[in-house]
Amino acid sequence: MNPKDEAHLSYDPLDDTKVWDEQTYPLIPVGKMVLNKNPENFMEQVEKVAFSPSNLLDGAELSDDKMLQGRANIYSDSQRRRIGPEFRKLTINQQQDWTPANQITTGEGRYVEGNLKELL
Repeated sequence: MNPKDEAHLSYDPLDDTKVWDEQTYPLIPVGKMVLNKNPENFMEQVEKVAFSPSNLLDGAELSDDKMLQGRANIYSDSQRRRIGPEFRKLTINQQQDWTPANQITTGEGRYVEGNLKELL
């Protein structure tokens, strides 16, 4: 859908409960996924996979869909807890010639000495 079409619709096209008319907005094939073998190491190749909408290729960006934006933030927290804080450095979670970006984009992280029990 062209973003300019959004203003002329009687519904919010980013509402997850709405279905777009496929005659007006036909589905566009974007690729093909071929599953041609079973994983050799299930734990390393399946259990540690961290799919996330925030893992974007260069030139791609998230839409204004609120559900998608929420998932982009929540998935990394969930994966950090499920797989560990270094989940982005695992080979299975990297594409070739890619390095994970830090999500802190401005300023420096704040170091607090001690442990949580002392702070509370």
